[in-house]
Amino acid sequence: MNGVSSTTATRSGFSSLKAATPEDKLRSIVASLDRLGLLDLASGFLEDEHQLEKLIKLAASDSNLELLAKVESLSRLVAKPDYRGLENILTLVSETRGSMAITKAN
Repeated sequence: MNGVSSTTATRSGFSSLKAATPEDKLRSIVASLDRLGLLDLASGFLEDEHQLEKLIKLAASDSNLELLAKVESLSRLVAKPDYRGLENILTLVSETRGSMAITKAN
């Protein structure tokens, strides 16, 4: 890359995005998603109603929403990995799973 490190090129790419218009930023994001193949993946999900329905049900499940509500606590615990933190993470997750088992049993 003409003697420019990839880190420098990436930084200059970020600085040019800061100066870019919202439309330019969106084009850049879409181009990146396309390059990574994520647009094809999203398109495939949108075309298959059965898969899309399963994905929405999974994302909106009670257990996922409970975990999402606990994400701040979980992220603090993950940030400082130690035995006590791991124990607390397992407790938070198992409480969520336990409440789901109770909900399904009713």
